[in-house]
Amino acid sequence: MCRLSTTKVFGALQKEMSIRLGVVLLELLTGKRPTDKEDFGDTNLVGWVKMKVGEGKQMEVIDPEFLSVTKGTDEAEAEEVKEMVRYLEISLQCVDDFPSKRPSMLQVVAMLRELMPGSANGSSNSS
Repeated sequence: MCRLSTTKVFGALQKEMSIRLGVVLLELLTGKRPTDKEDFGDTNLVGWVKMKVGEGKQMEVIDPEFLSVTKGTDEAEAEEVKEMVRYLEISLQCVDDFPSKRPSMLQVVAMLRELMPGSANGSSNSS
């Protein structure tokens, strides 16, 4: 019985950590604070991002500073955009309204590692 309870508690903590990480990732991606009323009106960062993505405007939520860093070849810019969108997707999974749909921290780490340069799915294959 105690073992089952410990497993459930650990699982719940994993999901809670996942949502917190998701909010931090959204802060980094957007360059906005999670509760800025100026930017979000009656909602918050998570609600604003979900609304924009639902409208098909995911590029509006990504901080333009991220995208201006890689000005250069069209291919490099396209790869950067693709990577930022993937980070956004991971963030949104972490803040899903349904805890059962949120990834565990181990799953989040695995997804983030896939985006690292040199990984099989990473944006660049530097050795």
